[in-house]
Amino acid sequence: LITVALSIGRLALLQQRQMALQRRLEALAVELHDRARTDELTGLGNRIALMEELERCFAAGERISAFYADVDDFKTVNDALGHETGDRLLVRAAERLVDTVGPSTFRIGGDEFVALRTDLDDATAGALARTIVARSTEPVELADVSVSARLSIGVASAHPGARTGDQLLRDADLALNRAKELGRCRAATFDVWLQERADRRLAVQRGLRDAVGNDDFDVRYRPVVDLASGAIVGAEAITRWEGPNHQHLSPDEYFEIAGDTGLVP
Repeated sequence: LITVALSIGRLALLQQRQMALQRRLEALAVELHDRARTDELTGLGNRIALMEELERCFAAGERISAFYADVDDFKTVNDALGHETGDRLLVRAAERLVDTVGPSTFRIGGDEFVALRTDLDDATAGALARTIVARSTEPVELADVSVSARLSIGVASAHPGARTGDQLLRDADLALNRAKELGRCRAATFDVWLQERADRRLAVQRGLRDAVGNDDFDVRYRPVVDLASGAIVGAEAITRWEGPNHQHLSPDEYFEIAGDTGLVP
């Protein structure tokens, strides 16, 4: 009887230890899951968490508005005041976004953030984006230094089934690029022509690389005329190129793209 009682006691103790170990493993799994989805600097969700939230919203049939933001001139702050000050600036920018848009705010890398809302129409989303920009113009005080935390915002919205999470973020990113083109510290809303322009730009980039190797450029000349005498005093050389889909592109268009891609200095 004593032996049986001792065995039962040992078995109960082992079961308790096993349950305690299982609880510790479960807690560790939850902690690792959360860490993998949390930005260490700001405490916001990261890109993994963002994609999971987008998937959840689409699965629930919710209309989503995505606000893609980055901090204007962040590199200047980093270079001038150091990375520690830059990190504090990112934390404050994250706090402002959460206060303005809501808790579904994510840092997806560097100085880029994405905030989500599921209760806005296009007009209200655009107005909220402008509010974010307006609030970001207020300087941030960091260690006795006043630092600019201005944001540029790109907005895109999607109904369930019309877009995937990746497509929605791509649309918002195109809108963000448009906001920067307009002068930074602005908000821009996605429009179909932005995607069409991006597709055309990519096609021109690919065509230019082939054209350089194949010597596809055509040089034409037009005269420079002395209006007083009517005499031809010189000529202007014009480089022509038949781009993708047999479209004759202006040099202004394709030289800008060539410069951006490093094909010309």
